[in-house]
Amino acid sequence: MAAGTGHGQVDDWLKRRGVQRRVRLTVPHFMSVGYILQRTDLIATVSDRAALNGILFVMKTGMRWNHLPTRLGFGSGVTCWRRLPDWQEAGVWGRLYELCGSKHHDLG
Repeated sequence: MAAGTGHGQVDDWLKRRGVQRRVRLTVPHFMSVGYILQRTDLIATVSDRAALNGILFVMKTGMRWNHLPTRLGFGSGVTCWRRLPDWQEAGVWGRLYELCGSKHHDLG
């Protein structure tokens, strides 16, 4: 699994509950997940990159979280919204700001 896809967090959550993942499936687009998962007990995760793009899209457009269309490939608005405080607590936004700020400064 690629780093930053959220699978490690899911595996940790499952492990704490005594469950081991037996199947991993990569799909080409988020829209196919619903069809694949219907009538199963499988769970899906959204990559950090997709969630970040969803958060930035909502911030840029001013769209309400619950109006974020899944067809854009970011996952649901709720998924993106839940990552926001998690990443704030982990210091992701500060590091991202520093990284973007330093790159912008270098271009100046």
